[in-house]
Formats: sequence, structure tokens, C-alpha cells
Amino acid sequence: MSPVLVTLLAILLVHQVHPYNILVTNLIPFQSHLMTTSVIANHLTERGHNVTLITLKATRPHPKLNVILNKDVFRLPPNFPNIVGNFSAFEFGKFMMDRATDTSDELLSTPLFRKLINVGTADFQDSDGIPVYNISYDVIIAENHFMQEIYGAALSEKFACPLITYQPILTPPHAAHLLGNYYNPAFMADYKLRYTGNMTFWQRLINSLLTAYEILYQNFIYLPRIDTIMRNHFAKVGAARWPNIKDILRAHNALTLVDTHHLVTDPKPNNPNVIEIGGIHITPGKPLPQDIEDFINASPAGVIYFAMGTFVDGENLTPKRKANLLKLFSGLKQWIIWKIDPSNFQETLPPNVKVGKWFPQNDILAPNFPNIVGNFSAFEFGKFMMDRATDTSDELLSTPLFRKLINVGTADFQDSDGIPVYNISYDVIIAENHFMQEIYGAALSEKFACPLITYQPILTPPHAAHLLGNYYNPAFMADYKLRYTGNMTFWQRLINSLLTAYEILYQNFIYLPRIDTIMRTHFAKVGAVKWPYIKDILRARNALTLVDTHHLVTDPKPNNPNVIEIGGIHITPGKPLPQDIEDFINASPAGVIYFAMGTFVDGENLTPKRKANLLKLFSGLKQWIIWKIDPSNFQETLPPNVKVGKWFPQNDILAHPKCVLFITHGGIHSVLESLYHGVPMVGIPVFADQAQNLLALQEKGMGEMVEFNFEYEDLKRKLDKVLNENSYRQKIAKFSAIYRSEVTDIVERTMFYIEYVVRHNGAHHLRTASTRLTWYQYLNLDVLLVIGLGLGGSAYVLYAVVFWLLMALRKSGKNRRHPGCVDNDLQTRHHKWWFCLQ
Repeated sequence: MSPVLVTLLAILLVHQVHPYNILVTNLIPFQSHLMTTSVIANHLTERGHNVTLITLKATRPHPKLNVILNKDVFRLPPNFPNIVGNFSAFEFGKFMMDRATDTSDELLSTPLFRKLINVGTADFQDSDGIPVYNISYDVIIAENHFMQEIYGAALSEKFACPLITYQPILTPPHAAHLLGNYYNPAFMADYKLRYTGNMTFWQRLINSLLTAYEILYQNFIYLPRIDTIMRNHFAKVGAARWPNIKDILRAHNALTLVDTHHLVTDPKPNNPNVIEIGGIHITPGKPLPQDIEDFINASPAGVIYFAMGTFVDGENLTPKRKANLLKLFSGLKQWIIWKIDPSNFQETLPPNVKVGKWFPQNDILAPNFPNIVGNFSAFEFGKFMMDRATDTSDELLSTPLFRKLINVGTADFQDSDGIPVYNISYDVIIAENHFMQEIYGAALSEKFACPLITYQPILTPPHAAHLLGNYYNPAFMADYKLRYTGNMTFWQRLINSLLTAYEILYQNFIYLPRIDTIMRTHFAKVGAVKWPYIKDILRARNALTLVDTHHLVTDPKPNNPNVIEIGGIHITPGKPLPQDIEDFINASPAGVIYFAMGTFVDGENLTPKRKANLLKLFSGLKQWIIWKIDPSNFQETLPPNVKVGKWFPQNDILAHPKCVLFITHGGIHSVLESLYHGVPMVGIPVFADQAQNLLALQEKGMGEMVEFNFEYEDLKRKLDKVLNENSYRQKIAKFSAIYRSEVTDIVERTMFYIEYVVRHNGAHHLRTASTRLTWYQYLNLDVLLVIGLGLGGSAYVLYAVVFWLLMALRKSGKNRRHPGCVDNDLQTRHHKWWFCLQ
């Protein structure tokens, strides 16, 4: 379940056994608004609460949700999108507040609201005409955007209960101000302006004026109007004695749920009772209807989904604009799914365009993991993995296996006869320290009071190196998520430095505090409340770091003595192949090409057109192809020179003398195996370190790289180049000999260091002093600050002394006035001023 939803439910579920009576209202006819309140109401109902939803339209309501529809009242002006689309930001806010005044009066006059207002009076009766007085609500949930404030305020005051308000988009400053969550217009732009937080002076001026204008209009015109409306309609229940509507909102509003996320909008400081819930409506992708699935699968280069929300449909597009859109779409290689009423088109649509009044948008947009991370920027990827780690760590530590491990040494850890076992210990913990793994090594090494050996499965990212005191210099050590080698331009060094700083800051101030809390929660029974901070545990316990890479693939980097490269530890000399593979290779007239794209990328990630193009390309080669791909991906007959299978012994195929080329995704294990066996590569990177590995090989002349969205001609050109130019085989033979000479004893060396750490109780002598420094100490920023202050102070003193001397000289000169200074004529004195300084 979403952490945001958990937060909301935690507030409402202090006692799980006691169901609450909850009234949820949403009376604005925007699908995006209605959807989220429906989701909230459904989940609260699922948790056992008695929920009543008053709305214009319920989205897939829970069977036990009490839905009251009030759908025939709210009317927007004709051609609403075109009206507001032409408003300035100043006009839009005023329009919506003015519109709210009329709409509130109209809605509160409906039979539904008259009945709700009369709850608790003699006018509210059951089906037999008997008054019912004992209806109450424990909390009101109501939208607090334009047109909605009155409902939450009046109902929470009437039922004397807390109010939870909901903002369907980024909270406008005047609405935040209304609830005491003031926004600073210097860096927090009103959503109606096309500004981000990075505003120029003039943008800040306009933003400030708009904020002031709307707050003034709200306080002196809008709120007095709806306060009067509220008192008129709720007069029978004592509204004449109620506080001002603004005071009601501030007194009753306990929580505000804002349906946005700081990754989309600029981060904003909020009060503790303001919670972002952006994405609460999103669910994992479900199977698509067959016609949509078939359309997407048939597309040669993927699909573009085109939807303009609730209000913009074909009637808002001129015939010329629709014709231009169809002309544009027909020329794209991608196919188009367009959410628009088909009746808007009289003409025949292009074959790559599918239209419909509704599509399952969430399920169309839901991709698989390789496509998700493959489209991330380097900044997004690191954050995504750290955020994912938080959820994963909590889940894993809750499993029976980890619960048992955590209980080792307590009465809860028992043998098969139910007798507590206390004397289990470990001499060393070996744990991965990449994304999602830090918590396990830290917690277990602290629990068992033993050294920790961490393992990095790829090139250590700078923030992970920093965590263990093995700082990387971004001037020449590129983050693996960037497509840079050590030879960076100025702008690449700038981006690399910013990425390094960003991830270190995110790690230190967001990620580590989160997993530190998770660690203390799950290990509370064994005294985790008294443990040091997780970063301090890692720096104190980490005795050795094993990095699964090699400087022939990645650029050489200076490492602390307790950081050891073990890239290639998994490689063994080639073993005999299964007979069918051996026969296939021996029958090939010009050798074989091995094609494998790692764990995540299989046939489902390749479009039918791309698979057809690959088969066409392979059928024209004189080399034969061994392709690691599920055979069920092919309905057609394969060319005779292509062999496919779900699994092949990769290391042993690459070791075969007739293997002439490896088409790879660029994962470090695949690259190192190919390097060890001297097979040139053509790489197709998907995500993470793969592009950087392949760029390093390309720079050293051992292979070539093409993008994952390659065209037929791109791959053909690179294959022809590597297959036909001897330089690639010569270069990789040279580096293979170097690599083999360095990794002959890699297993022995790794075993030696692991045993060495245990033997020397953590081998503290291998750790540099950098593990005891903060980041600003490591960068000498405190020293530079003192030096700067010293130089600045000295310059100021020198300036003061010189200034004092000049003033003294000037004063002395006045006491010995020159004869030329005695003239009292202003013009004369003006021309003779310089005499007075002599």
C-alpha cells in the first residue's frame, strides 16, 4: 500500500476495532478531482469504516461504500476550456471564486443538502416520519479548492468534528494562506503562472502581486460572500452564532492532503499537517483489452498515448487543427492511441492511429522495469533506487527468515525442541553495499559485534564510496550512470560534480535517515535504540570492500587500501559444450556470434519489427548466430544460421575458438568474460553502468556501441565494422593477455583478504583517516573558510588602517589651512578644494 495512504489511515485508525463515521464530499465535476476522493473513500471503507461519499460521480465504488450522487446541479459555462484558457492568471482566480459563490448557493439549496443540513433537527426524519437526532460524523473529508471551502467548514462545524481538506492540484498560495500554511512568493510560484521556482526578478514581482491580489480578494470579497451563504443555509442549526468561515477552517482543519508530488512541482516547505499524496490513485498495470494489446504489440517503434483530460475533446479542436494532428501522426513511425470521441472524425483515420472515448490510461502507461530505468536520467535513477530500497528493506526485514535472524541471541530464537539458543555468533558479515543493501550489513554486523565486508557488484557509485570514506573526485572519476569516461569535458565534469553532490546530499539527508529508522524499528528487540547512527556503524564496522569490476574496463581510480577489485572472480576456463551447441558452432563456416542481453531484456522488450529486422540482418551474415532468447517469442521459421534458446553456457561459448563476436548489453560480468576470452564486442546498453562499460571498451578499441533504440542500419554498420576490421581483435587480444595475467590469483587474493580481516579483528590499520572525516572536513571547507576569513579580516584591517591614516592626514590638513582656502566664495572654494588637503 502507498506510504501516503498509510499515513492517512494511521490518523484515522488509532483503534482498529472502532469503525469511524466518515463523510466525504466532492462536488466539482472534474474527473481528476473525483478520482482521488473515490480512491480515499474506497480504501477507508475497505478498512471497516462507515463512509458516506457525496459526489457527482463515483469511480468504481466499494460495494460497502454509501454513495450519494448529486449530479444534476453543477453546471459549467459552455465551452469552459476555451473560456479559462484565455484568462490571465489574475482573471482565472477571480473567475473561479466568483463562480464558487453562485454554485455554493445553488448546491446548498438542493434537496440532498437541505436534508443533510437538517440532520439533528425535527425536520430530519426516517421513512416513517419519525425525527432522527443521533446521526454524527467523526471526521469530514472535503475538497478545499475553489468552490469547495464552504462544505468542509459548515459540515465540520455542524457535526463538531475534525476536518480533513483535500487539494486536487498544487495548493494555490491563497488557499495555503487560508489554512495557515503560508507560501513564500520569492520561490514558490502560483500554479496559474508558467513559472518554476527558479524565477527572475520580474517573475517574482508578478508572482508576489498575484499572491497578494488573490489573498486580498479572498479575504475581503470571496470569504464574506460565502460566509453569508453558509449562515443563510445553516441558520436552522445555529449558524448565526458560528465563527467566521475562515476561523472555522483554521480551527477544524486537522490535515490537508495535496494531490501532487515534489518531483513534478518544486519542493515546498509545508506544515506538519500538510501531506503530499500525489500518485495515490495509481495501481500496477493490469492486462490490457485484447484489441489495445494487439495494437501496441503491432507497433514497430512503440506507441504514443494522447489524452487531454476531462474537458478537452474534439469539440475544442478546430477542423484544421484535427487535420494537422492527423497529418503529423501519420508521418510518425510510432503508432498513436488518442483518447477522443470517434464521432469527431468523418474522414478515414491513418492506419497508425487508434481513437476511442475512453482508454485504460494507467495500464497503457505501465511499462516493465528495463523500460522504466532505461528512460531515467542519471539523477532520477539514483533517487529511484534509493527510494525503492526504503520500501524493499522494510518488506524484507518483515519476512519470517529475517525475523528469525533478528531474534538470534534472544529467548525468541529456539531450536527444534523449543529451547532458546543464545550462543550463535559470526566472525564476519559479508553483505552487498549497493542500493537496497546497506541496512543488512550495518545491522547484522552491529548485532553480532563483528567486522563487515561489503561487496559492490558494479563500479562503486560516488555516494556509496563516500559512505565508506573512499571519496571519489568528480573531476576525473565519472559516475557509472553517466555516459562519460574519465576524459570529461568541462560541462561533463560540471554535470558529474552536480550528480555526485546531489546523490551524496540525498543519501545523507533523506535515504540514510529513512533506513536508520527502519533498522531501529526491526532490531528494537536486540537493543537497536542504543546503536550508533547507520552511517557511523558502516564506517566503524566496514573492514573491506570488494568491487566487482576491473580498471581495464572502467578507468583506474585511487582507492583506499581496504578497497579491492575482484572483477572476474566468477570466470573459469571454458568447459566442453553440450553436443548440440558444439555441433552448431563447428558447422558454422565463419565462426559464431553470441547474442545475449542479460537478465532483464528478453523478446518481450523487442518489438515484432525489431525482431524481424534482427532475423533479416542475421540471415545475411556468413557467421552463424547463437541468440539467448525465449523461442516462444518467434512464430515464424528461423533462418538456418540462427539458434535460439532460453539459456546457454555463456562463459563456455565465449571460450570457444570459433566465437568471433559477442553482442551484449554491457553488464560487467559479460564484458569481463568477453575480455578474458578475447572476443570483440558490439554493445547495446539498457541502463545503469552498461553504457559506461561499453564506452570504455569503444575508447580502447575493443568494440563498438549502439543505442538500445537502434535502427537496422546502425547495428549492421557496427557489426560489419567489428567483424571486418582486424584492429578490434588485435586490441582485445592485447588487453586480454594483460587481464589474464592480473586475475590468475584473484580467487586466492580475495580469500586472503577476507581471512585477513577476520584474523586481524577488522584490520583497522587498512582504513584511512578519511573514514573519520565529515564531507566538509574531507574537502577542507572548514579550513578554507578560516583562511578566507583570515585573509578577509586582514584585508579589512589594512583597509581600516589606510582609511584612518587618510582621515588623519585630511584632519591635519584642515588645521593647517592653505591660504587658498580662505576665500569664502563658493565657486572659488570649489576650484581650490585640493589646497585643503595639503
